[in-house]
Amino acid sequence: MNIQQLRYVVAIANSGTFREAASKLFVSQPSLSVAIKDLEQELNFKIFTRTTTGAVLTSQGMTFYERALEVVRSFDSFENRYLNASEKGNQFSISSQHYDFLPPLITTFSERYPDYKDLRIFESTTVQILDEVAKGQSEIGIIYLNRQNSKGIQQNMDKLGLESIDLIPFKTHIYLRKGHPLAHKESLVMEDLAHLPTYVLLRRRTSTCTILKTLWIHQIRLLCLT
Repeated sequence: MNIQQLRYVVAIANSGTFREAASKLFVSQPSLSVAIKDLEQELNFKIFTRTTTGAVLTSQGMTFYERALEVVRSFDSFENRYLNASEKGNQFSISSQHYDFLPPLITTFSERYPDYKDLRIFESTTVQILDEVAKGQSEIGIIYLNRQNSKGIQQNMDKLGLESIDLIPFKTHIYLRKGHPLAHKESLVMEDLAHLPTYVLLRRRTSTCTILKTLWIHQIRLLCLT
């Protein structure tokens, strides 16, 4: 067993197929299959069940995947901290869902800490922000919490070994067209929005695992109509 095999397991589980995982890892699909087969023989249990649509984790495979994910993230964080220390000495990275409020803070930060010559800001999703910070690729991640998503996000942060502090409260603004049934109200509560459809914008070729994870974190119900 080696770290590369663990990366393969994580990639396949997250992608849902050997083909997509191989593409992301820049290896051939046969090489990936052989590596997983060798690992399964070494462990003496199946990690994945192959199906016509992809690969699904077995019960033992799910436990192994969770441990492998922890090891890979810890290794990446360790490697990023020490092997790239000289390159990152004057860098400071922030990942945020939106950064329109950050410029004045960045100016103050630059004045207070002039040694950081390379200040980077990345706009990303909640899941990616947590992953960036967990891997050590960003020093700080800024996300928005509310009553609906705070429980799921906190569970994910606990799993990744991350800590959080509250910064400032934000008000949610809802924009409606003229004549909308809710437009006459001076204020809205979540119950007013419960009957409205919810849409999640995802990039093309997003894996099933990522879609389900996004739905879970944002506590969005998935309705199937026949």
